[in-house]
Amino acid sequence: MTASLVGLYHTLPFESIILLLFFLLPFFVYWDTIFHGGWVSDDISPPGGIALYDGKMQKPLSFHNVFKWCRWRLGRVPNPNKNWEKDKQPSFVASTRSHHRINIYLSAGCNVLLYIFLSRLFTPDVAFYATLLFAVHPIGTQVFAWSSGIGYAFGLFFMLTGLNFILLSTDMGLNAMPIPFLISCAVYAILQGIAVEFMFVTSMAVVILCWLQAWPFAIIAGGFAIYQAFHTLREAVVLRTKVFHEQQMGMSTRLHWRKVFVVAKILYYNAKLAFFPKRMGLYSPYFYHYPMMDTESEDRYFWFGIVTASVFTIALLFGTPPLQFGSLWFLAFVAPFSGIVVANQFVVDRYVTIPSIGGCLIVSSLCLSFHAEWFLLILFGIALMRTWAHLPTYEDEEKFYLSNIWNFRDSEVAWGNLGVTLMNRGLMGSAMDAWWRGLQLNSEYDVCSYNLSSCFK
Repeated sequence: MTASLVGLYHTLPFESIILLLFFLLPFFVYWDTIFHGGWVSDDISPPGGIALYDGKMQKPLSFHNVFKWCRWRLGRVPNPNKNWEKDKQPSFVASTRSHHRINIYLSAGCNVLLYIFLSRLFTPDVAFYATLLFAVHPIGTQVFAWSSGIGYAFGLFFMLTGLNFILLSTDMGLNAMPIPFLISCAVYAILQGIAVEFMFVTSMAVVILCWLQAWPFAIIAGGFAIYQAFHTLREAVVLRTKVFHEQQMGMSTRLHWRKVFVVAKILYYNAKLAFFPKRMGLYSPYFYHYPMMDTESEDRYFWFGIVTASVFTIALLFGTPPLQFGSLWFLAFVAPFSGIVVANQFVVDRYVTIPSIGGCLIVSSLCLSFHAEWFLLILFGIALMRTWAHLPTYEDEEKFYLSNIWNFRDSEVAWGNLGVTLMNRGLMGSAMDAWWRGLQLNSEYDVCSYNLSSCFK
């Protein structure tokens, strides 16, 4: 953004144009998902339940039941996802367009809120380019183009709303008066509570509030963070211990000093996804088999992680304010997925969506410091093309698993699920080929062996 454009920022028409741009941009980026995006389940079973797992599609959201879903998250109404069957729903509810429209509106709202928040902390040009890169970042496709990622979109939306509310109430002087201050705390507690209920990673907003020195609000966010930490620990370690042992992943729930190797390796992988998202997919084989000897040992990925941590630390300690804030944001929101305690998978695209905001801020700040706006525009074009190339992944389940295989050919889980999809379409020979390939990759993967044995009964 040139100096003349920065000067125009303070005029209301120009500011409104920027906000309108960021609101409309997701419709341009993700418009295809409304017409071609389908219901894609990450765990599926064929007719007759041959597979060992029984995944359930997520209930589609329509405009009239968004608030009902929010109220369920707060415990006020029954779970709308329970016993949901797509075939028994009215057509306007079962339509995928309603769900994907909400995803796009949430993306638009997150872009607008992010730009407002960053522009209050840094120069308008840094905020503009950082938000522009985030709006088209390929890593966001698993949140804004996939039905199952909507929890991250809701969580980010309410978290950014809360952060902007704090800045607004501070500028209005409400925090200097007792009664308005208590009202501000109550409003923020509601917003942050909703964000944490939708996605636990938003509890790390406490780190951002500490950086802003908004201590009363940081205490509120810290309370939600502590609550969610205990909840996650209980879910990951206590309730899932038996399942993890059955999956030969019991070692992943143990806390000991060798976890430092795991943390360093996952930090490197997540940073690579944020800054260079070449390969994306739900089933990355990276750390998928935890008992492997090199998981908790020193290797090149560990040293890559040490270098990554060192670079972020240097930027955090000695960088300009945008570099410091970007590094803090990335490290804070990637910390819950560091591998110390595993709730689901070690690495997956949607885990990096919120941390990628810090990466976009870092890249924008560095390029602008060298007056390389042209390079940021090139990055915008490359990111947009990578996003559009990945969007067909979410059209149907066959493309979903094929895309995963094209990115990670060593994922036996993707091959196994692809086989189930092909079987559901009557392509039994192709399904058996997929299961055989899965067994070749991992002879102990029981889903493929069970499905194959069922075919020969």
